[in-house]
Amino acid sequence: LVIVHFNGSGRLVGSSTQNYLLEKTRVVAPPNSERSYHIFYQALSGMGKLELSERHLGSINDFALLTSSKCTQVDELDDVKEWKATLNAMDNLAFEEEEQSCILDVVAAVLHLGNVQFTLDTAVAHGDNAAKVLDLGPLQRAAKLLGAEHFA
Repeated sequence: LVIVHFNGSGRLVGSSTQNYLLEKTRVVAPPNSERSYHIFYQALSGMGKLELSERHLGSINDFALLTSSKCTQVDELDDVKEWKATLNAMDNLAFEEEEQSCILDVVAAVLHLGNVQFTLDTAVAHGDNAAKVLDLGPLQRAAKLLGAEHFA
């Protein structure tokens, strides 16, 4: 993130750079007593019933990615308030409603993918450790949200 600073007459007086580290492992394995990315908790706490229903979302406790670290709430954070601020920021950045919806679909799909469980597929005879999806439900919900409804 680059922030440019101007004085009262519009003259450039400085800038600053801020780096954000987006750890991929934080999605699937946040450290104990820490949450995964706040957007997940904000969305589940702040979305309306219709938005949640359209994305097959429920409570925070329904998603393995959010409960594995045993930390689902932070005392200093109001997820509903932060959700409103996130939506406001997207509006301020001129994200169209359809773009915002697509972003939220991806967020929801990631949550559903975190609920996909695998089991050993003993029907495979080639000797490798083969796996199969235990329940196609989460995978189908994620696929639909990502626009890939038809898969083998």
